[in-house]
Amino acid sequence: MKLFYEKKSQMINLYEGTDMTFPPHLHKEIEILICKKGAVEATCNQQTYILQESEIMVALPNSIHSYETPDNCEYILCIISPSTLPMFKPYYQKEFTSPFFQKEQTKKITPFIQMLLEEWRIDRNQELMLSYLSVIFSLILKQATFTEKATSPCCDILPSLLLFVEAHYLEQFTLKDLASHLGFHPSYVSRLFSERVHCTLTHYVMELRVSYAKHLLQNTEKTITEIAYECGFATQRTFNRVFFQLVKSSPREFRKDFL
Repeated sequence: MKLFYEKKSQMINLYEGTDMTFPPHLHKEIEILICKKGAVEATCNQQTYILQESEIMVALPNSIHSYETPDNCEYILCIISPSTLPMFKPYYQKEFTSPFFQKEQTKKITPFIQMLLEEWRIDRNQELMLSYLSVIFSLILKQATFTEKATSPCCDILPSLLLFVEAHYLEQFTLKDLASHLGFHPSYVSRLFSERVHCTLTHYVMELRVSYAKHLLQNTEKTITEIAYECGFATQRTFNRVFFQLVKSSPREFRKDFL
């Protein structure tokens, strides 16, 4: 089955459901699956484990993962943009030794997941939800060990492509640089990116930069010019134009509305 890229638009998504089954895919977000009842077979980075009640799987950005329910299950699924948790960015280029966390490891985590879910259902206060997410991810990291993220062993270069972009989107690089890193012709990489991710490489990089800029506007006192340069834009004018195209408001208006 062909691996596919799943595109998300919201910074935080939470779902509750039954009988989780989903084919192999990847995306730039962090994904946390919590098994509430029953069992679900989860696969992440070529490791497979049957999650039981209160057990968790965590897929870091651009990790290949899939699910299958052999009988029945109830689950909570949390999908988070990495830009909402920038303090953990060094971990996003790594890979969990095991992405599965058993019941004895999740005792302190599940109460915060429940509080996050309740806030999502009722008020959706962003500051409170981000606080819960920071605690949840900190507790996950406390239980985890890591290896460096390896190049995909399969013939599909999409994971390696997205890993490179995730590592360098705040820097200046070209399609030629990316193609050279992967060992393919630029036209092939451009076509593959458009077919699989459903946008151009430039648009994808701009989305990542603007997502990080939104976090800086909301959570720091840095000037808009400082944020523009930190997010990889050559000029504030370009930053303002791209930000407005994607967010439908200026950086200044976005910050004012948040405050």
